[in-house]
Amino acid sequence: MGGVNAGWEQQVAAEHLLELHQNCVRYECGGDNANVTRVDVNARLIEQAHRVGGYKTSREVVTVALQEFVKRRQQLRIVDLFGRIPYELKYDYKAERKRRRH
Repeated sequence: MGGVNAGWEQQVAAEHLLELHQNCVRYECGGDNANVTRVDVNARLIEQAHRVGGYKTSREVVTVALQEFVKRRQQLRIVDLFGRIPYELKYDYKAERKRRRH
């Protein structure tokens, strides 16, 4: 056990960790109505979001990403309700709209 392969495996693991560290950037977001939070984020992903979204700052990227995440999760909750809410089969929504207009 061990031997040459053990040293090589440790070196590969160390290089992999270094690469992960280099690909991550530490962001500190704060300001008005915000909490200061430190997060390690993949730098390539942040750069891609800057390009795709046309955002100037990483704070904008993170804020929009969180807003989209929350919105999407809320939409999924609504989808889960389909088929669970009882409704009146005879309800005529078109007639109800006409009634409300007059």
